[in-house]
Parts: sequence; structure tokens; C-alpha cells
Amino acid sequence: MVTARTVLAAFVLSAASLWAQAVNPVPLINQPLVPSSIASGSAQFSLTVEGTGFVAASVVEWNGVALATTFVDQGKLIATVPAGDVGANGTAQVTVSNPAPGGGTSNAMPFSITTPTPTVTFAASPPAGTVLVADSNHDGIADLLVTATGGGSILLGNGDGTFTLTSQISRARSFLVGAVAGDFNGGGAG
Repeated sequence: MVTARTVLAAFVLSAASLWAQAVNPVPLINQPLVPSSIASGSAQFSLTVEGTGFVAASVVEWNGVALATTFVDQGKLIATVPAGDVGANGTAQVTVSNPAPGGGTSNAMPFSITTPTPTVTFAASPPAGTVLVADSNHDGIADLLVTATGGGSILLGNGDGTFTLTSQISRARSFLVGAVAGDFNGGGAG
């Protein structure tokens, strides 16, 4: 015979069993993500996400797509972002999801994918002097005009961040001293 006491005891045991199961928290991401941005076209990289409420089964998501995620502790996760996810400029949304019971998705944190910053490198160190950047041959690509003691050089831009030495001038140091770049004839190029 089932009594009220039996039903109450079964209910208390069931509630205690549910209470004993761990309920995952909703995670929260703190700023900054590390790194906070990356240049488009970069290789695969590791993204460190810090916050609260992370569990061993937490997953970092990139625009809603799960990434390979390593749980460090309840406040830190490391995810691997594939190179294909940073192929173009823009902003990705980074979130963290915790599984049920409980759980859920964190706040979204923006991650910038930026235009690569061009750098100038020389095969050999250029002589000390003045460097002027201008489109000297009007092809739409920046060129370098470099002064040096006793002369200078003209390096034409190749359009890919590299330059080709096209001429050297061995005149007095006055080459390019005080020179400026500009559109002096109104032809549309500087």
C-alpha cells in the first residue's frame, strides 16, 4: 500500500538525487582575449580566453562554430583557431558554451581580423640617411628614394612589400636632402 509518507520519501530522495548532480554555470568571458586581434591571412594560432564559470567540457566557439578547446581551469581556456578562419578582414564573435545540465552560452566577445601591416626589409642594411616614400614612376606602387653620404638609391616597389634597386646615384650628399613628395604638375600622382 502506497501511503503519503512513501510518496513523500520518494520525492525527497528524487530531489536530493537531482540536487547532487552538478549543474554547470553559464560562462562569462572577460576582456581581453589574447591575442586581441590578428592580421588576415595569418597561420593557425592559439586563442586564450579568460573568464568565469568554465568547466572541463566548455567549448570556445568562433562565430558559433566549436573550436578545439583545452580546459586550463575554471577561469581559462585555450582554443586553436584554424588559419582558414582568419583569411579575410572582419570581426569574429567569440563565445564559450557549457553543456547541460544548466550551462549555456556566454557573452560574445569581438575579435578583430585586421589588414596586415606592411613592413620594409632590406637584403642588406641601407646606408644611413633619409628615406622618402613616393610613387616615383607613377605605377600606383610606393617606391623608396634613399639618401646616403655621397649619393643615394632609387628602389622601385614590386607591389608585394619588396623593392628592387633600379639605380644608384653617386653625387654629393644633396641628393634628396629636403626633398618632398607631392603632385606638383597636377597629373594625379605624387
